[in-house]
Amino acid sequence: MDQDIMEAVVQEARDLGMRVAHHVGVEETDARHDAAYGVTSIEHWYGVPDAALRGSQNFPYGYNYNDESDRFRYAGRLWREADPKKLQKVLSDMVANKVSWCPTFVIYEANRDLQRAKNQPWFTDYLHPVLEEYFVPSPANHGSYHWNWTTTDEVFWRENYQIWMKAVRAFADMGGVVGCGEDAGYIYMMYGFSLIRELELHHEAGFHPIDVIMHATGNNARILGLEDRLGRIRRGWLADVILVEGNPLKNLKVLYPTGTLDLIDGEVVQTGGVRWTIKDGFVYDAKALRQDVKDLVSAARAAAKK
Repeated sequence: MDQDIMEAVVQEARDLGMRVAHHVGVEETDARHDAAYGVTSIEHWYGVPDAALRGSQNFPYGYNYNDESDRFRYAGRLWREADPKKLQKVLSDMVANKVSWCPTFVIYEANRDLQRAKNQPWFTDYLHPVLEEYFVPSPANHGSYHWNWTTTDEVFWRENYQIWMKAVRAFADMGGVVGCGEDAGYIYMMYGFSLIRELELHHEAGFHPIDVIMHATGNNARILGLEDRLGRIRRGWLADVILVEGNPLKNLKVLYPTGTLDLIDGEVVQTGGVRWTIKDGFVYDAKALRQDVKDLVSAARAAAKK
């Protein structure tokens, strides 16, 4: 986005009492401008390490941003090139100007372990064949860029995650608000599952499970400007609650729709999972909803074989 346009858009939103979430991209603006113009929140990692580079990123001379395999391959080399002192200043400016950060760690996890991403256990019962086809590498589909994805690419992305996670933790330690999002529907990530994986990755970044839950509840409500009616259990607030068979502070995996394995009375059993969902005071049978999805996917797979 052009800097002048961005400034004008943010000012217009302020005049209308609206909040601004900025998908920074790789353009003329970065996290420095988000802080200067008072953007409400940013997502992913775009714009943060970019603002702390010593000049430009060390792209190969044949780099093509419009080739997504190139774009995301070399994004895995970005955080290592950020100057630590400059990065500290960028993060502190974001905190000072109340720019929140939803890192969406999960949406890029395939970049550090493609084999894992392609073989998630819930795909068998819950992945619709239309979305499954979209995930197949193709230049025609955004986010489907894993052709000739190499071991070296994964190694760089694993390091990328380590630096990125430390930056998010440093941002929070400075007083920054960290939110929780997923950007599912792309890069082998499914709604209903990838948000739980995002919680696990926040824990991997060094946050206590209590803080991880706060990122997804109270902090998200704060980012949306709904902290006076959502994100906590309070009298008169919106009754959005999930009832889980297990303790997510002990094991976040109990939040997965399919639950997790545990040893009970000498027997390995499937446990956990959301049992009831309460939305605006209405109670929904989560098991019945999951069965509806399984039936829909099963029917779609059967139809695709005809």
